[in-house]
Amino acid sequence: MALSILSKLCKLSRIKSLFVIAPLRTKPQVFVRVFSMQPKCAPILNTKKNNLVFHRTFFQFFKRPNINTLKQIDGIPPEYILIYRNAMDRYLLSAQIVSTVSAIIVCAVVFFYSQWEFELNTQKWRMDDQPNPMENEGFIYATCFVTLCVLLHLIVTKMPIRIYNYPRRQKYVFIFYGILPTTKKRVVCKVNEVIKLEENGLLPWKDSRYEIVQKQNIIMLEHFFRKPSDLNIMLGYEKQAEDYD
Repeated sequence: MALSILSKLCKLSRIKSLFVIAPLRTKPQVFVRVFSMQPKCAPILNTKKNNLVFHRTFFQFFKRPNINTLKQIDGIPPEYILIYRNAMDRYLLSAQIVSTVSAIIVCAVVFFYSQWEFELNTQKWRMDDQPNPMENEGFIYATCFVTLCVLLHLIVTKMPIRIYNYPRRQKYVFIFYGILPTTKKRVVCKVNEVIKLEENGLLPWKDSRYEIVQKQNIIMLEHFFRKPSDLNIMLGYEKQAEDYD
């Protein structure tokens, strides 16, 4: 009897030791396995780097290029001097693109809506019916919006973005944005062919209206000139210096 009792006690002690030692052995193994699985997960996108790339490309559009780059873009020979540089050139281009796209979208929406309404109400119309003024309200708003877009587009085309001067020949080359977005237009003139117009109109730059004789009315802001004498020489108020600086 004593031997049987001792054998049972030994078995119980072994079982307890297993229960005590097992968690100590298994817990580190489970922890190591879970930790080792982390590198196998999908890599997290570097949002900070992507944001830096986005901001860099966004501000690159508004970055001002140097004079040599501008001459290459405009196709101007190196002997010409840049005397006028509109600091709003990128904003003018953005306004031109937005106004053009907006006008096209509004015209398309009005056209398709009118076609759908015509097909829907064909059976309800009669020859003696008179149009309801409220039915044309949408067309009136659309016409006003398109008119504003066209006016904004025309203002952009009247503002030169750059003016180059060739002093030896007293020649000027004006660079404008064209009728279509991203296109450009050149206007060439000489000294005394640009005249200042009278102050009139409602625009804030009514005192900056000029005319290239028999070519185009333009809007030039004086503070965009390289120096005040460049404008006076163009208008014929002063003479060009002999050193052509």
